[in-house]
Amino acid sequence: MFDLTHETDKLLALYRFSSTNAKWLEVQTSGNVPPALVNMSLVVVNEFAYHFGGASKSDYLTSNLMYKLNLKTFEWARISSTENVPLHRHGHGMVAVGTLIYVFGGAKYIYLQDLYTFNIVNNQWTVLNSTGGMPSSRAFFGMAAISNIIYVFGGEGTMPVDSSGQTKNDMYAFDTSSQSWADISQTGYRPQSRYGQAMAAVGTDIYLYGGSTGEDTNLYMLDVASYRWSIVAAAGAQPSARYKVGMAAIGNDLFLFGGYTKKNSGEAN
Repeated sequence: MFDLTHETDKLLALYRFSSTNAKWLEVQTSGNVPPALVNMSLVVVNEFAYHFGGASKSDYLTSNLMYKLNLKTFEWARISSTENVPLHRHGHGMVAVGTLIYVFGGAKYIYLQDLYTFNIVNNQWTVLNSTGGMPSSRAFFGMAAISNIIYVFGGEGTMPVDSSGQTKNDMYAFDTSSQSWADISQTGYRPQSRYGQAMAAVGTDIYLYGGSTGEDTNLYMLDVASYRWSIVAAAGAQPSARYKVGMAAIGNDLFLFGGYTKKNSGEAN
C-alpha cells in the first residue's frame, strides 16, 4: 500500500506500508516527481501507480496532469497527452478496470459531472458519452470497482464550490461494458449523507468508513448482489471518526490511514 503525502508545499514524500510486517518505509524516488498536492488520486495497475489531479495546499490551484510511477525502479514520469484532457480538478474519483482508468467528477470552481477514461496502453484520454441517469455534480465521494461495474456513493455537491455544500448518500452503478449508469435503490443500514468517506471493494462487497458526519465510527458493508447495507461488528481497537481518509484492500484485509478529525479540525495518522 502506498501513501503520497506532504507536510508543506516544499516537502513531498512517498511511503510504502508492508502488510506482512506492519512497517512503513519512505521510498526514494527519481524522475519527474509530481508537485506536492492534496485531494489527488492514485491507482495501481500492474507494475505502475498512476497519479492524477489534485490541488496545492497553499493556494488550492488545481492540476490536470497525469504521472506514472514504476513500482520496480520508483522512477516517476509525466505523461504527455494533448487531446480530451480533463479539466483541472481535485476531490475526484479514480479507479482502474482492465487497461482503462476511469475519472469522474471532482471540483474546480464548480462541482463537476464529467466521466473520462485514460488508456494506459496508448496514454489517450476519452470523454465518455454515457447513458442512463448519471450522478449529479459532486466531489469527495466514495468510488470503487467490482469486475466491470463502478460504484459511486455520496459526496458533496452545490454551486459555487466555496459555499456550504450539500452532502449526499445516493448511490450509482456504472457498467463499463454498456457505458450506462443506474441509480441504485439501497436497503438496510444505509449510511447517512456525507463526503470525504473511504470506500473499497473486497470480493463482491463494498466497505465504507468515515466521512464528514463527524461522529460515525461504523464500518459499513454493501452486498452488491442485493444492494443491502449492514454494519460490520468489528472487534479490536476502533479508529476514531474522521473524513478525507485513505483506505485500501489487500486480500481480505482493509487498511485505513490518516484523515481529518472534526473535533479539533486536526489531522490523524
